[in-house]
Amino acid sequence: MTQPPPPQHPPGAQPPYQQQPVVQPPHQQQPVVQPPYQQQPVVQPPYQQQPMVQPPYQQQRGVQPPYQQQPGVSWPNQPPPPTTKRQGRGKKGVGVLMMVFGICPLLGGVGITVNTYLNSRIQIHNDAFGPVAWHNLRTDEVFPDVIDNPRLVKSQPRAWSRQGMAEETSCEVFRADLAKAAISQGCKTALRATYVHSGGEMVATIAVGVLDSPGQMQDTAHRLNDESDKGFVDPVAVPGTPAARWNKKLAISGGVTALDPLPYIVAVTIGPLDSRRTYDKLPGQWESEARAERTTYWKVSGELLSDYVGQFGKAATG
Repeated sequence: MTQPPPPQHPPGAQPPYQQQPVVQPPHQQQPVVQPPYQQQPVVQPPYQQQPMVQPPYQQQRGVQPPYQQQPGVSWPNQPPPPTTKRQGRGKKGVGVLMMVFGICPLLGGVGITVNTYLNSRIQIHNDAFGPVAWHNLRTDEVFPDVIDNPRLVKSQPRAWSRQGMAEETSCEVFRADLAKAAISQGCKTALRATYVHSGGEMVATIAVGVLDSPGQMQDTAHRLNDESDKGFVDPVAVPGTPAARWNKKLAISGGVTALDPLPYIVAVTIGPLDSRRTYDKLPGQWESEARAERTTYWKVSGELLSDYVGQFGKAATG
């Protein structure tokens, strides 16, 4: 049979198209390049063998036994370690004992000092001294040089200064109704002193009545204080002082109290130093001011009475 003629192609075009498959082998051989990359893990064994370097470092621990054995070394001239420790403890014990024996006397001295101070602050009242205090106290303790108002310490003190004292006298120097009540309670004597206010406007006489017993004088004093006009004791003038002209006519007000349980009564009469005008009597439209002046003197007499009783009561109770 006659074979068909091969297909005709443009001249010179067939050979390249037919040879193209021949180019494939190089591309198929590319996987052959992989073995070098697959062999890279073979490099790992040197890195896995690095832990084998540790034994030299682990063996350094074997150097420790010589150092651990050092406590067993004993030198000829060196005392044993236990003996040195015992000596240190003994010194500490001696030091502690010395501190204890040194502190104990100091604490004892402090305790004695504190106890002495506290005992000095204790006030023991002598009940037997009170009734005779007026006789046993000094005159400046019965009638102090100055009578201060303790409530006005931080401000201007409204003090009263003593001008003079009178001799002992009978209880008749008290106002009639007060004298009658005092004598009924066994009033034995009366002591008086005159004071002038630091402001230079007021003068007062204070009297202390000595009784056999306080009795009912506190109730009597409360009742009489409601009628406190013209005072409760005769004034005492003191020549050569601002109180030289002090007399009954100048008396405006006063007060009285009993020192229960002590057998004393205290009375006050107060008035102005200026004798040229009458403070409690003003004409006509000034009558209200006159009443205000009387009220002022009555309040001041109450303050003076309270301040004096506080000082004398403290001295009389020892």
